[in-house]
Amino acid sequence: MQNVAQISCMVGFIVVLSGCTNLTTAPPAVPARTIIGQDQAAIPKEKDQATIRTLYKQVQERDRAILQRDQQIDMLSSQLDALKRIDQEERRRAVRPPAILAP
Repeated sequence: MQNVAQISCMVGFIVVLSGCTNLTTAPPAVPARTIIGQDQAAIPKEKDQATIRTLYKQVQERDRAILQRDQQIDMLSSQLDALKRIDQEERRRAVRPPAILAP
């Protein structure tokens, strides 16, 4: 029994080696059924496509909202800068001594 196990092991080893030494042959052709199965797996189903469209619309809406928010921030920042300049001018005017009026 031990001899049979050794022989089958040697045969398996020889088969593996013969496969490794024969590198010039073309790889075995993949059955068409497998390729079709892979292609079908790559094509999203209609439900998946609807989900993708919905997510795409949500991303577009989010991007629009971000753009509007950024524009509002820019506008408010410029208004704040203008108010700061006005405040600084008012403070400078208040610090200056009044002009002496001649009688």
